[in-house]
Formats: sequence, C-alpha cells, structure tokens
Amino acid sequence: MKKRIIIPIFSLIAITLLSFESYGQATVNLKEREQVRADSIRSIDLDLKRLQESKDNYRMNDVKDASKETKEKARELKRIERDASDASRQSKRALKNEKKAQRSRKKADKQAKKALEARDKSDRN
Repeated sequence: MKKRIIIPIFSLIAITLLSFESYGQATVNLKEREQVRADSIRSIDLDLKRLQESKDNYRMNDVKDASKETKEKARELKRIERDASDASRQSKRALKNEKKAQRSRKKADKQAKKALEARDKSDRN
C-alpha cells in the first residue's frame, strides 16, 4: 500500500518539477526571442533612418545643384540682356550718326550747288 501511494506522489512531484523546469527554459527562450526580435526591429529602424538620411542628402544635393544651375543661367541671361542692350544703344547711335551725316551731305550739296551757281553768275558778269 505504501508503494501505491508513494509512487504516484513521487511521480506527481517529478512531473511538476520537470514541467517547471521546462517552463522556465521556455521563458528564457521567449525572452531571448523577444530580445532578438527587438534587436532586429531596432536594426531595421536604424537602417530605415540611415536610408531616409541618405535620400534626404541626395535630394538636398540635387536641389543645391539645381540652384547653382539656375543662378548660372540667370547670370548668363543678364549678360545676354546687357549685350543686347549695348547693341541696341550702339545701333541707335549709329542711326543717329548716319542721319546726321546725311543731313551734312545734303547741306554740303546745297552749299556746293549755291557755290556753283554763284561762280556761274560771277563768270557771266
């Protein structure tokens, strides 16, 4: 009778102790798994952050390059505008000088004609 009672009691105690041990091991594995998962999530977040920073830097460099190109184009356009303005002024001056020269030639022709007429008249007298 003692064997009938002792064996089940010991077997219950052994099962209980063994199950607690395996449960304790499972919690350690869960903690390790959670830690590994947390570490992988942190590394993914860090990778995403680095990727976003590199994208931001790339975009910023593109914007800076575009800004430089725009400034260079603006300078070139200002230079072209200045050249066109100078050419326009020179053209106006040349036109004005040509008109003045034409007037001077007409005046000289008139004076030459008057001088010729005066010489003819003096020759006749």
